[in-house]
Amino acid sequence: MGSMLKQIWLVLVLSLIFAVALAFVDQGTAQRIAENRQQQVQALAQMAILGEPAVGADGQMQFKIKLEPVAIQDVQAAFRVTPAEGGDETLGYAVVVEGIGWDRMLILVGLSPDLQRITGVQIVESRETPGLGERIGDEAWRDQFRKPTAQPLELVKGRAQSPYQVEALTGATISSDAVTSLVNEATAKALAQLK
Repeated sequence: MGSMLKQIWLVLVLSLIFAVALAFVDQGTAQRIAENRQQQVQALAQMAILGEPAVGADGQMQFKIKLEPVAIQDVQAAFRVTPAEGGDETLGYAVVVEGIGWDRMLILVGLSPDLQRITGVQIVESRETPGLGERIGDEAWRDQFRKPTAQPLELVKGRAQSPYQVEALTGATISSDAVTSLVNEATAKALAQLK
């Protein structure tokens, strides 16, 4: 009985030590994780707005833009995009929205300065099915979202027949539908709240 109590106390003490250590690690890395996410969003916004990667030939981040937060309700984040070297020129807007395909996804929608055109769509985070839903990250598929914002986009199986239609990925209709819905959501909220 005495040895069993010792073992119980040992497990409790070790659990407490590990819990405290884990809390310190979490607190120590939280800021770095937030900084990395901000850098990722800035790099994706640069690609969505300017069409230029943020990673230079030397492998270092080279930002040509800066992000200024703007208020759009019910989105993860929204930014006015301006030149990194200064100036007040609006290059466009970047809106980050969250939704569900097969699993949680986070996408960034780039919009022109006058909000009349979608300039790009980037996948910030996705846990879609490997080989199927993960194809939402393919540039060729995402490029078809570069369209006017005058009306919502419609997902179609087969060939797009109008400028407001987006072709679904074969075998990944749920993921395709989720991205299309999120792009429409981000666009509608930006149009309603930024004009």
